[in-house]
Amino acid sequence: MASSDKGDLTRGRIITAAGSLFSKKGYGNTTLSDILRVADITKGGFYFHFDSKESLGLAVIDTMVRVWVDNVLAECVRAKDPLQRLVTMFELQAKLDSKSEFSGFLLIALLAAEMSDDDHAFIERLSEMFEAWHDSVERMLERGKEMGVFRADLECDGVAMLILSAIEGAVLLHRIDRSGRHYRHMLGTLKKNLRNLLIS
Repeated sequence: MASSDKGDLTRGRIITAAGSLFSKKGYGNTTLSDILRVADITKGGFYFHFDSKESLGLAVIDTMVRVWVDNVLAECVRAKDPLQRLVTMFELQAKLDSKSEFSGFLLIALLAAEMSDDDHAFIERLSEMFEAWHDSVERMLERGKEMGVFRADLECDGVAMLILSAIEGAVLLHRIDRSGRHYRHMLGTLKKNLRNLLIS
């Protein structure tokens, strides 16, 4: 294996370890020692890839974006029916959440709640991430209006915000009820009621 490939694998292992720890313990409560232990890497190996815990945190956020785009958004846009695109988004997100400890929705909620006004880089990156998700959902809604499938008076910006806020709320409930029952019920209810919300 080429050294560059090994380096990419090691960097990915560090990001995965950090994402898992941030999801379980929070960013502030996760120490560098925790990350080194879970990633099974030396401090020197860590600093070869990242110059600080903050730069690692930003890399985790960037990875969440790529995971969501590759595993959810890319599949959603393949559906021709605009309502099915949104339903697919819920189904794929639930599937992703069951496999990944930092698939995006959970960690973005936790990090956003934890960051202070002084954490400018994190707040900016999290804001960009949320706006990208919001814009992708809004485009799905706008496309449905253009096709005459969704209500002509649908306020796409607000509905997109409502959908994402409901998902974030469900994710936070998942932190309280680790069985996932409330999370699955919330997403299922939202998915079932989309037709009433979007179609007159």
